[in-house]
Amino acid sequence: LGQEKILAVIVTHGHFDHFGGAAAIQEQSGCQVVMSKRDEEFMREPDNIVLEMFAKDGVEYPQVTIHVEEGSTLDFGGTQFHFSYTPGHTPGGISLVFPVYDHGEAHMISIWGGINPPASREGCKTYIDSAAHFLKFCKDMGCDVEFSLHPFVDYSLEKMEKLRLRKEGEAHP
Repeated sequence: LGQEKILAVIVTHGHFDHFGGAAAIQEQSGCQVVMSKRDEEFMREPDNIVLEMFAKDGVEYPQVTIHVEEGSTLDFGGTQFHFSYTPGHTPGGISLVFPVYDHGEAHMISIWGGINPPASREGCKTYIDSAAHFLKFCKDMGCDVEFSLHPFVDYSLEKMEKLRLRKEGEAHP
């Protein structure tokens, strides 16, 4: 690990591509692992099939040390993380809001924890209700930046490149 100490891994939902490296990071750093109780259960359910291409050497599950729910707030390294319960993509997905800074200017960033609605009509209804709930949560928190956990969804890789190439004094892209 680098010079910075990893304080926590936040697992937004129980799909392998989101919890898959958490156990190794936890083992090497001793960090906390944050997740909803429902999706901790979901990640271990037999119906939550782990694709062989992701788990060739078996699955290591992290030891979840902190459960969050709607309205939970945690402080890591002086930064407050605010959590919203957003099921739909998975039964116990969470999304979060926290402050970030651009040249000293504070912004509130929102991260939607589970992209893609499920196939069932009931699941889609839950997903839509969660999205509406999280939108209000973000507005109440004063969010002005959104970020996706999958960079191909919101073009965040391209956005980060524009940010990297920004000249002194130029507006945030």
